[in-house]
Amino acid sequence: SLILSSSRSRNFKTRMSLIAECFRILRDGSLIFLTSSHDQIERLHPVIKEFFPSLIELDKKRFPEISELDFLFKTAGFKNIKHEELIISKIPIDLKYLEKVKNKFVSTFYLLSESEFNKGIEKLGAFIKNNKEPVYRDWVGTMIYGEK
Repeated sequence: SLILSSSRSRNFKTRMSLIAECFRILRDGSLIFLTSSHDQIERLHPVIKEFFPSLIELDKKRFPEISELDFLFKTAGFKNIKHEELIISKIPIDLKYLEKVKNKFVSTFYLLSESEFNKGIEKLGAFIKNNKEPVYRDWVGTMIYGEK
């Protein structure tokens, strides 16, 4: 069996309860956890650094460091723990993407003040307007894998 989780650790009371529950419900199999490391949040997120810089610290508080997840996997009983950086997708920064951001398609946007959010939208819109063709940015994450 396989459990796949993507950026959901913040929805559990404790991160350990999430990982332990995954271990408990697996008979034999693997847990694959997709997340972003703090380094990836700082360096590689498609738009937050340039247009919404305060989101960096907010996301770093919401997402655990990779070393913490390694520890939690081991503590829960997982073995053969590995992690790998990967490109989750190539994001076109275009008018369609701007609309998604305006609609706060990522929950973190709701944590910004209205004025900061609007300022970021304005800068993102100007960036898109100044680039006649869409600019593609990599959305990079880390896959953590553990076996029961």
